[in-house]
Amino acid sequence: VYEKHRFFTDMLEKAGLAARDRDGEGQRVEVSMRVAAMMTALAIPYYPQTAEPKPQRGLRVKPVLGIRPPQFLPCADGFVQVSIAFGGFGAVTRRMAQWVVQQGRADPEVAETDWSTFPSGDPDTAARFLRGLIDGLTAAIAPLSKVEIGAAAREHGFFVAPLMDMADTAGFAQYAERGLWADQRLPDGPDIAVPARFAQLTPAFEPTRRAAPRLSEHTHEVLAEAGYSGSEVQALFCHHIV
Repeated sequence: VYEKHRFFTDMLEKAGLAARDRDGEGQRVEVSMRVAAMMTALAIPYYPQTAEPKPQRGLRVKPVLGIRPPQFLPCADGFVQVSIAFGGFGAVTRRMAQWVVQQGRADPEVAETDWSTFPSGDPDTAARFLRGLIDGLTAAIAPLSKVEIGAAAREHGFFVAPLMDMADTAGFAQYAERGLWADQRLPDGPDIAVPARFAQLTPAFEPTRRAAPRLSEHTHEVLAEAGYSGSEVQALFCHHIV
């Protein structure tokens, strides 16, 4: 996560230095570690057809005692990402287990388990505790909304993140406060909010002046610049090539 965070921070620092060289003023760089990790972890880069072996997505969470802890669980209004971790993050999982027990969804022994050294001791007992945590967490999260689950995670100190759909993203207060949306009038419709920039820089970028082009709106101009004549462009359209 740190390396991914540094990648995005370095990228924006270079933008700040370029601004300093241009107008004598620098930039303040602030990058979310969670967003940096998410953006670089959710997809495999596109690789052209080459002789090198193509990268393969991993098996997500490795099985523990034959059990694969879930990464995503359904809730009342969508899904959330959960992290059941051991070792150095065992204390976080313990707090999650304590919350699950408080919700009446698991036996107290699940919260009393030492998740920092898990799995240890009898494998059958450890597997039973892990299944109890997973089943209890699934049941505790199911009737709650993303906002309610997030509030519980912050209060009790465990890892949960909402999977945001387009409506969640549009209504996310932090994005609005950072000015990442711009009002744009559609050519034949109402005003809509569109992404204005991938990062907030000072001075801010010029606002978007017009909507994205409609299908084939500028095809004639582009092909004319490429050297096609008017009749050639018309032929391309007639034969449904463009």
